[in-house]
Amino acid sequence: MKDNSDSTILLVEDSFLDVAIIRAALKKAEIVTDLIHIGNGDEALEYLKGKRTRPTFIILDINLPGKNGYDILRFIRTTAEYQNIKVVVFTGEENQDEKKLAKWPPDMLLRKPRSYEEYQIIVNMLCQEWLK
Repeated sequence: MKDNSDSTILLVEDSFLDVAIIRAALKKAEIVTDLIHIGNGDEALEYLKGKRTRPTFIILDINLPGKNGYDILRFIRTTAEYQNIKVVVFTGEENQDEKKLAKWPPDMLLRKPRSYEEYQIIVNMLCQEWLK
């Protein structure tokens, strides 16, 4: 078991199935960390602006209700307190607006996994790379 209980992952995702799979992947990998789930862009911006627990890294969906992932990424990359936080963008779309992503680049852009096994591999890799 890898104890990262002093670390926090902010998961901004509106699909409850994807959230459940990510939670299960963390549990299976025996990674102990605080996972904060927010289901829409407006609440994610409120969370970040509210100076709550600073996430260790962020998993961000692009297509969200309310503010979209581009808006959140722009806020993160233009706010001094958050500029150095690692952000992985998950998308279900084949083509993203590359100009928007180039202006405020995520640390990683990934197509949403299609299976639990793919999620498990990605979650393990992110946690090994980005958790303390």
